[in-house]
Amino acid sequence: TALPISRKRWCVLTNNVLSYYKKTTDKVAMGRIDVTGCFVQEIDQCEYSGSDSDWESSPSSSRRREYTIEVISQNSNSLYFLVHSKQDKDAWLYHLGLESGNLITAKTDTEKLIDNLMAAEGNPESIFWRHPVLSYRSEAIAEPLTSLPSDAFKKEAVTMFKSIQLFAAVPIDSAGVDYHVKLAQAAV
Repeated sequence: TALPISRKRWCVLTNNVLSYYKKTTDKVAMGRIDVTGCFVQEIDQCEYSGSDSDWESSPSSSRRREYTIEVISQNSNSLYFLVHSKQDKDAWLYHLGLESGNLITAKTDTEKLIDNLMAAEGNPESIFWRHPVLSYRSEAIAEPLTSLPSDAFKKEAVTMFKSIQLFAAVPIDSAGVDYHVKLAQAAV
C-alpha cells in the first residue's frame, strides 16, 4: 500500500484525544482527533511517500517501514502512523486501542479492585479498602498489578517491584548505606 502523502508530526494522546504538532516545541496543536470508537490496527509494511525531510534523512524518497499503524475513524477516514521501533509500535497500539475503547484486555485483579473503589467513590468505609492487594506483603508478586502492552514490560514491572521490596525490607545502618544505594540504583 502506498500512502498518498506523509508528514512528520509529533503526537500526544490525552483523554481520548490525539493532538498533533509540527514541531516538538510547538505549544498549539495543528489538529486534534477524538479517537473514541476508532478502529486501530497494525498494517503490514507500508511505503512512505513524502519528502525526506518529512521523515528522516535518506537516499530515497520512498522507503519501506516495518511498523505502520492505521487509525480508522467512525466516518471511515484513515490516519497512518509510521514508527521507528517495535517497542514504539506496541506502545502506540496499546494506548490508542485503550483510548479508542477497542482494546480487548483482561483486567488484572488490581484494576478490578480500583474499578470497585471508583464505583464506591473512594468511600473510606468500603470493604474494598481491606482487600489484600492494598496490604503489605512479604512475598513478591508473580505478575504486574496493571495491564501492560508487552511481556517485556510485564517482566520488567515484576523485577522493579522485587527490587523496591528488597530495598524497603533491609534495615539501614551506617555500614549498609552503600548496599542501599546500589539497591535504589537497581530499582531505577
